[in-house]
Amino acid sequence: LEFRRVLFRSAKVGSPCDTLSAITDAGKSGGGLLRLYPNPGPGRGTVLYDAVYGGGLLRVCTATGQEVHRQVLNPGSQQAEVQPKEPLAPGVYSISLQAPNGGPGNRMKWVVTQP
Repeated sequence: LEFRRVLFRSAKVGSPCDTLSAITDAGKSGGGLLRLYPNPGPGRGTVLYDAVYGGGLLRVCTATGQEVHRQVLNPGSQQAEVQPKEPLAPGVYSISLQAPNGGPGNRMKWVVTQP
């Protein structure tokens, strides 16, 4: 029953905050490298990605599709520290990357544990 509630409240399929697809389609949602460590982790971590995403946008969204963090990725970089201003509650989130100028996107699930 809880799974159905999450499915019903999840963001529109294909949107940057589509957490359900990030969970069920891990590794199939886009192109290029996307890694996060630690995962599971305390709600902050390091994201490694292909250079194509440099200068693009990183979003963190809840399982219901609410965006809780956003940051611009440094051009030419392949690593970013994700440290939301407000602590994240334990649960499942999605991290999505969007390359600049309408380039490729990618997303993955992020399991946040107690800090």
